[in-house]
Amino acid sequence: MGAKRAMQDVHAESVKIAALACITKAKALAVTSAEDAEHATAIIRDLKFKRERWLALVEPVVKGANEAWKKAVAMRDSIAKPLDEAERYVKGLVGSYMDEQERQRREAEAAAQAEAQRLADEQRQREIEILQAAGEQEAAEAVAAAPVVAPVVVAAPVVKPAGMSTVENWKFRLIDPTLIPREYLSVDEVKLGRIVRALKGSTNIPGLQAYCETGVRTR
Repeated sequence: MGAKRAMQDVHAESVKIAALACITKAKALAVTSAEDAEHATAIIRDLKFKRERWLALVEPVVKGANEAWKKAVAMRDSIAKPLDEAERYVKGLVGSYMDEQERQRREAEAAAQAEAQRLADEQRQREIEILQAAGEQEAAEAVAAAPVVAPVVVAAPVVKPAGMSTVENWKFRLIDPTLIPREYLSVDEVKLGRIVRALKGSTNIPGLQAYCETGVRTR
């Protein structure tokens, strides 16, 4: 078994050395004539051959490692994923509860602030009436013209369970995509690519220039 493995290692090393030599030759190549292009075609074929030989050696190893990795990941996820899903579910329940409590807190705060404003308005009106009754019309007009500043009401914050902290996670939903400013829009390059490949040189899309890059294939 050890001798067989040693022979395989030697064979793999020789294939590797030949492949690296071919790569070096390819990177030193310059194509400036038809003869160079012909020579380059031969090198391309050699590169493809070297690649096939190398893959034939290493693909079984890669496949075995990949299968082992898949089994390990499946074993990990068989418990880890359900745990994560359960955690997200419970967090969602708590988050929804906290959101509702915060909504009620804001409503109570707004109602209390409105009541404070109403009481302040009533107090000012009483002051105006007292001044008018005392014949202080100018002072009454001054009080009437002055803005009414009600005390700021802040409702008590929502009590969080012990050991729990919260973070704000702002999201959005599209109401009317046509109103989104242009700077927030992105180009659909996948769709444009399909159109250019279909129309080729006949492509006529404002803001876009279609061009061709020649690829090379060998037989």
